[in-house]
This record gives sequence, C-alpha cells and structure tokens, in this order.
Amino acid sequence: MAEIGAYTGYSTVRFASKQRDTAEAAGIESHYYSFEFSPEFATRVREMVNFAGLDEQVTVIEGAFSDQLRILKGKPVD
Repeated sequence: MAEIGAYTGYSTVRFASKQRDTAEAAGIESHYYSFEFSPEFATRVREMVNFAGLDEQVTVIEGAFSDQLRILKGKPVD
C-alpha cells in the first residue's frame, strides 16, 4: 500500500498496522510505503513508525512524490 502525504504519521501507523495484521492472518507478505514531502514531517513519521514497532513494515520516503515514484516500480502496491 502507498500513502501520499503522511503529515504526522497517524494514518501511516493505523493503516500499516491493519495491513500487517491482515496480511499475517492471510499468510501473505505486505509492505507500506509512506511518501512525505516535508523533511520535518518525514522525521516525525519515522519516529511514530518506530514507536509503534512498525519499522520493518513501513518505508518512509522523503521528497516530492513525482521525484520518488520510481521507488514503487515492480513492487505490488495498492
């Protein structure tokens, strides 16, 4: 799953946690990509993700989405 604009990370943590639990129950792998333009907010999102224990589930990508879109190439993303 990909999120464009994470702000403070609340939705990142909520969605990634639910995604992880659902994927584990189904026996499949999953990953959550969170794009945030602001370096300040990206730092906050990483802190929230770490606090929630979702470091391995979430990748926070900093910068303009249009410049970072290539990161998703070849990855299964909803």
